[in-house]
Amino acid sequence: MTCTYRNSYLESDEFFTLILHILSVIQFPLHVYAAYVIIAKTPSVMKNVKLPMLMLHLVCASFDLFVTIGIIPVVQFPILAGYPLGFLYTLGVPSYVQSYVAVTFLLMLTPSITMFFESRYNVLVRKDSESKSRKIKRTIHHFVNYLFTMLVFAPTVFDMPSASETRRIFMEKLPCVPTEILDRPGYTMLGNLNIIRITVPVNIAICSVQVFAFFFPTWSHISNTKTQSRRTTELQKRFFKSLLLQIMVPFIIVLIPGCYIISTFFTYNLDILICNMVLVSITLHGFLSTIIMLTIHKPYRTATVQMLRIGRQKGSSAVRKALSIN
Repeated sequence: MTCTYRNSYLESDEFFTLILHILSVIQFPLHVYAAYVIIAKTPSVMKNVKLPMLMLHLVCASFDLFVTIGIIPVVQFPILAGYPLGFLYTLGVPSYVQSYVAVTFLLMLTPSITMFFESRYNVLVRKDSESKSRKIKRTIHHFVNYLFTMLVFAPTVFDMPSASETRRIFMEKLPCVPTEILDRPGYTMLGNLNIIRITVPVNIAICSVQVFAFFFPTWSHISNTKTQSRRTTELQKRFFKSLLLQIMVPFIIVLIPGCYIISTFFTYNLDILICNMVLVSITLHGFLSTIIMLTIHKPYRTATVQMLRIGRQKGSSAVRKALSIN
């Protein structure tokens, strides 16, 4: 294994914590507002995507806030070791529990995206979408997806090396990194990388197959249905493309650093600065997803514009009132 450690401020815990705290200050109010908009401002014509959209938003927001506030994880990816700097460790939450929560919330993106596309498929393609049996089957389907995702990372958490084994692996694999990192409070190393290499890709593959299985019939139905007006068809296409954009852009943001993380398992190259920046970039996916959602969907965009104009409207009305009095 080769590693790069510059011992610079950019690699320090202080700089990493500062960046994530700045992100949390920006993201927290935005995520809260977005949840409010979905719940209160979703029109009746979008009621079928309200729950999937809310679920996707809550998963993205939870991951962002857990990482930027609760955990602040400093990770050495080739050996999946690191330590937390957030308030959860201050509260006494074990590092391995924090690791499980962070990775699981990130993996929750896959069943949430599946639910997104399944809801469109159910409404547009299925003729029995409102039947009781169909609702039961859908509930079981999504429950199994979420349950499986919650269990994927569990075997790794329950197979952690001892403190002596952690020290041996660290000194063998990361010769250029100062050994005092081992003495950081909460330093933890997850065990059995082979399990991760199998279970995580399997989870992603299963959900990806489902996404494609729902996407293509839905798009084909929208494109080929002749019994509705041309305007209705165009509106459905536009809405479906908006949903696709809302999902794909943040997914790409996660995919790029994710590919780097996966590559380290095979190349065994470590760069402390890149590891920190990878985590920072991953926490941006929820922020971008929220911005895109509030921008491309007209009801949410309108609600946001109206909210931003409240102060201006109050000021304008006060000026008009003063002028009328004079």
